[in-house]
Amino acid sequence: MDEIAANLRLSKATLYKLFANKEDLLRAVIQGFMREVLAAVEGIIGDKTLGFIEKLAALSFLMGRRLAEIGPLLARDIRQAAPRLWQEVEDFRREKILANFRRLIDDGRREGVFRDDLDPDLAVHIYVLLVDELLNPEAILRLGRPPGEIFRTAVEVYFQGMLTERGRREFAAKAAAVLAPRKENIR
Repeated sequence: MDEIAANLRLSKATLYKLFANKEDLLRAVIQGFMREVLAAVEGIIGDKTLGFIEKLAALSFLMGRRLAEIGPLLARDIRQAAPRLWQEVEDFRREKILANFRRLIDDGRREGVFRDDLDPDLAVHIYVLLVDELLNPEAILRLGRPPGEIFRTAVEVYFQGMLTERGRREFAAKAAAVLAPRKENIR
């Protein structure tokens, strides 16, 4: 707190009047960051002048840029030093991804760029799992790539897949019997 007060040219007493402790200060900074990101995401998704593909590109650029601002080491430090705050971030992220990504999928279906035969709720949950698995501090450090690159690649694979047109045709021809829907007893 001494260093923060000095950098802000405030007395430590003034800083403590505003924030009871380091975690409260960190919470205020992170909540401000989350509000900024959410406003930008909702602005893109709500923009009636953009089609689905333009929205997806704008969101990918935005998230890549904003994730790079945090960096994996800072995220890891927050996760370790302030686990309750980290859980608030994770809960916020999941809630907003579920709501906003579902809106994005609905827009894509209306525009005819998403398949109608796929359950949109399941697609959203798969996306959330993908983001949870790849965009956490440990995964980012393990992969050794910038968060923006990981996010862009995950989005590209999720929406475009890994197969070429030829690969999709061959997969469709050979895997139809294996992937044919069948009744499963889940208990």
